[in-house]
Amino acid sequence: MFPSTTRNRDTRPHAGPVGEEVDRHARALVLGAVSTGGTPALDIALIRARAGDPVVAAMTVGELLRALPDVGWLTARDMLRRAGIGDDTRVGDLSAAQRGGLAQVLSRVGDAHSRGLPL
Repeated sequence: MFPSTTRNRDTRPHAGPVGEEVDRHARALVLGAVSTGGTPALDIALIRARAGDPVVAAMTVGELLRALPDVGWLTARDMLRRAGIGDDTRVGDLSAAQRGGLAQVLSRVGDAHSRGLPL
C-alpha cells in the first residue's frame, strides 16, 4: 500500500532542492495513500513512523488526519483536541498517551463511518 520512504535524514543522498523534492514526493505518496485507504492506511503510516520512517515521522498529525476522507480542517482540529495532541505535533513526537488517545478518536471515526453518521 505504501511505497518505501525510509531514508535517514542525516545522510541524505541529495542535499538541497533535489532532496527536498524527494521528500515532497514521499509525503505526497503517504497523504495519497491515507486519502484513498482511510483509517487503515493512517494506522499503517503511524506504525511506519514508530518504526523510524523519517518522512512520516516529520509530518504533522493534523495533516495526516486532514488527508482522511470526509475530514476537514475543523474536524481534524477537534480530533486532535480530543486526543490531547497539539495542532503542530509531529507524528514522530507523539507520546504513548497521545497515541492511545488518537487510537480512541480514530476508532470513533471508524464507527461513525460504518453507521453513516457525521464525524
